[in-house]
Amino acid sequence: MTVKTLMTERDIEILQFINRFGFCQMPHICRRFKLGKTRHYQVMGRLIKAGYVHHEFIFHRQHGVYRVSKAGAALTN
Repeated sequence: MTVKTLMTERDIEILQFINRFGFCQMPHICRRFKLGKTRHYQVMGRLIKAGYVHHEFIFHRQHGVYRVSKAGAALTN
C-alpha cells in the first residue's frame, strides 16, 4: 500500500543510493547521509510506510536490509 508523502531531495538521494547498489543496511545510510540512529529510523520509516522501500531481516544477527520498491525506483529516474 502506498501512502502519499512529501518527498525531500534527501529522500530521493537515499532511494538513488539504495537503488544503485541493490540493497544497503542502516550503517551505510547513516554514514553516507550523516544521519543519527534516531533520525535514520524516522526517515526510513516514512519511506517504508509510503511504499518506496522494503525492509527485511536476511542476515542472522545483522542489521536489516533495505531495498527500493518499484514505486521507489520510479522516483529515481
